[in-house]
Amino acid sequence: MVTMSIQAQNYVNLRFTSRLPDGSYQALDSVKIINNTRGWEETIYYPDTLLQMLNSTGISEVENHANSIMQNIPNPFKGTTEVSLQLSAQEDVSLALYDLSGKQYAVYHADLPEGKHGFRLMVGIAQMYFLVLKTSNETQTVKLLATEASDAFRISYAGSEGYFYLQQQKANTNKGFQTNDSMRFIAYTTLNNRLKHQELKTKQAGTDQEYSFEFALGYAIGDIYYQTNGEVEGVVCWIADTVYHHEGKYFGNAGKLISIDERDTGTYGTINRPTYAFDSVDGRVNTAIHQALLSDTSTYLFKERLEAAQWCLDKGEGWYFPAKLEMLQVYENMDVINNTIDEAGGEKFHLDLLDPEDSAYWTSTEIPEDKKAYFIYMPLGNITFSKGSFYESKHVRAMKWFNETE
Repeated sequence: MVTMSIQAQNYVNLRFTSRLPDGSYQALDSVKIINNTRGWEETIYYPDTLLQMLNSTGISEVENHANSIMQNIPNPFKGTTEVSLQLSAQEDVSLALYDLSGKQYAVYHADLPEGKHGFRLMVGIAQMYFLVLKTSNETQTVKLLATEASDAFRISYAGSEGYFYLQQQKANTNKGFQTNDSMRFIAYTTLNNRLKHQELKTKQAGTDQEYSFEFALGYAIGDIYYQTNGEVEGVVCWIADTVYHHEGKYFGNAGKLISIDERDTGTYGTINRPTYAFDSVDGRVNTAIHQALLSDTSTYLFKERLEAAQWCLDKGEGWYFPAKLEMLQVYENMDVINNTIDEAGGEKFHLDLLDPEDSAYWTSTEIPEDKKAYFIYMPLGNITFSKGSFYESKHVRAMKWFNETE
């Protein structure tokens, strides 16, 4: 039951929340709101969770009734969910939960003042439900789907003490929108002392909307890994442990990062002058050998050929020159890694099939019998070794472990 009405000023509220995979709440540090159609953006910061926007057309979609019950978040849900109710005036309110056959499972009744009210729902059976709101002059219904059961049926009032409502403060913007504008929302949160983000894209409706973000407990390949100061440190390129998986994507708490920048002309050749850096799995072993040679003033004559390793070390603590198989892991996930690097404003891996030489990347591993260094052609996935002089230039990326486990 939707009609169109002309209003001098029509404001729309956007409400943002977030959860973890287990359904628990997660505080948002900030949310960036981007209107791609109008070309503007706005950021709200904790503890704001609402943004009020002006519908610049003055035409809004409004319900035929002054009171409204909003769709529960999340939906579907696992045993417990939340729903909010907007009252235009003090009302005698009844909320009742029914299944598809009309059987009633829980009811809440109270006289509530004007404003927004929150409720927490628990269900003891995984099935479809109807939540029915009755006030003095109307009835409204929302449909809820429980995929898991809780230990009881209950409708409880959250009021000003529920998490959503305690944190629900409002920010305003004078930037306008029109119904069906293309919107993009990027939510940031700090989880396990690290900054994470999630993104939603939608067409903006002319009514109040609620948007919920779900943050993973761990990291997936292709995730941005942030420093504690909020700056991008690298892109997750390998997961060492699997915490859980969702929709075909595996998440973990430990693994490796690849840098979002690179050295254009890193030199690492071992023609006739082996470094004995033979490890193909752990580039830290090879990097330690290179570092020792760089400080060796007596026996190693061509330190300039180790500048690729030095560039990786110069990135800071923990960074190293990746080994042959580590670069193959990067190659196997190249598309998602390159997409993230592009999003983070870094330099994507070169994938030029017409010029494979420009798409070659050094590894820190050399071949013992040939005294030559391996590199990988990123467009083709070919591992080969240096055949030219030891001043031959290739691209170089740095690698680093995060949350390394024993």
